[in-house]
Amino acid sequence: AVESHLRILGAVSLWNVSNSSSPEPVGTEESFSMFKMNVDRSKLTPMIKPFSVDVSPERLKEEMMEQRQADKEEGEQLRQLLEDVQWLKQTGQWRGPLADYSDLLDDRER
Repeated sequence: AVESHLRILGAVSLWNVSNSSSPEPVGTEESFSMFKMNVDRSKLTPMIKPFSVDVSPERLKEEMMEQRQADKEEGEQLRQLLEDVQWLKQTGQWRGPLADYSDLLDDRER
């Protein structure tokens, strides 16, 4: 068997479940990590849990498309912002969304 290392990163939270119908969080979510050396991968058991609620494939596809579109729009906004910053550096002239902040920044420089 191939020996390897296992690293697990995650988040943990504490819940008060004395009232099973409405559990309440206690404190804040904390991050954790675990590391184990020389793990025999052939002895690991996959523990993937299913979704806690049924999700229709159509709804999941729709949400993925919405997220993809939002990511695409955000990427385009960031590209435009970078172009505007490069333009400002090259010409000293404000343009695009940066122009909304020109008075603020110009006053600070004086």
